Amino acid sequence: MKLDPTSLRLFISVVEERTIAKAAEREHIAPSAVSKRVSELGAALNTELLARSNKGIQPTPAGVTLVNLARGVLHDLDEIHSQMLDYSSGMRGHVRIFATISAITRYLPEQLSSFLAAHPLVEVRLEEQKTSTVIAKAIAEYAADIGIFTLPPHAPPRWNISRITARSWW
Repeated sequence: MKLDPTSLRLFISVVEERTIAKAAEREHIAPSAVSKRVSELGAALNTELLARSNKGIQPTPAGVTLVNLARGVLHDLDEIHSQMLDYSSGMRGHVRIFATISAITRYLPEQLSSFLAAHPLVEVRLEEQKTSTVIAKAIAEYAADIGIFTLPPHAPPRWNISRITARSWW
């Protein structure tokens, strides 16, 4: 078996949901199919990716590494697909913004209005997130392109702010 996007996406879902049943429901696929794909993935990589217990499924250290790599690969594949579709649809780009409600209501209306006037072919997807931690994690994991939040006064040292900064995209 070669690595494929579907198996990687299913593996990520299992890790995030902590059970095969919930991952199967999320991905609209039979639990047995999810289990088979994840087992084949571990066999293909010749390593244990998941540890099962009565508390659910936890990724092994190898599983954590695979989740992080798989997210990057799937993000890159999504970007390839999106950019290629831009040529056929006439859209020239898109940006995913995660922000707190205060940023959305207080700062973004004027900024987004002027940006969209200057860049009418860019699609902006704005999503409200409740906490700065969720936003920072989304940026680090390529789930969002821009994150607008307040850094907590006592941010843990594990937050690598340079990794969290927005990437230039236009």
